[in-house]
Amino acid sequence: MEVYNTIDLNDCPADLWSALDGEALSALYGATDVKMNGPRFWVINEVSSDGDTATGKTVEFGGIEMVQRAVIETKLWEGAVGSRFYTENEVQRTTTYTYHAGSMVYELTSPVGEIFRMQSYAQIVDPSLTISDLDTLGDRLSLPTGWTFSAKILTQESKLVADGVAYVINDDLGNSYQKVTGGFAVSPIQ
Repeated sequence: MEVYNTIDLNDCPADLWSALDGEALSALYGATDVKMNGPRFWVINEVSSDGDTATGKTVEFGGIEMVQRAVIETKLWEGAVGSRFYTENEVQRTTTYTYHAGSMVYELTSPVGEIFRMQSYAQIVDPSLTISDLDTLGDRLSLPTGWTFSAKILTQESKLVADGVAYVINDDLGNSYQKVTGGFAVSPIQ
């Protein structure tokens, strides 16, 4: 599955986005399926990319210029990304997400202690969700047994690095989180 976004191209005009039709795009491009994965808003302060992630092909969907930024490999029996909550997806990309000191971060912790930091919140399930709602998001999530949500302020800069693959999950509101992996991320929080 190819993943496209508008980073560095445009602000993804809401009127053009809402006019997009996944079935029509599937037919036009000969795709098996098109998943409309937005509106989505970054909660990172900076993003940098390398390799194919930085130089993906550019296309236009319904008047919105987008660039391919990742590939997600799923097996037929696993279901589509975004339809499985609190389940890891392997996303092939080379990125560094930077969170500045003093920034609020939002994290899910699995029953075995794995930490997943929010990379973006979505208005897919709840069109009224805003960044000001995220501090108390845990009260609204249907967390599986043993999972926890927290909102914390960073005391120093922190980076999440995906060097070819990122492990990403979605919560039941469609927000996405990248796993904080040993050796690739620093997670200083207060």
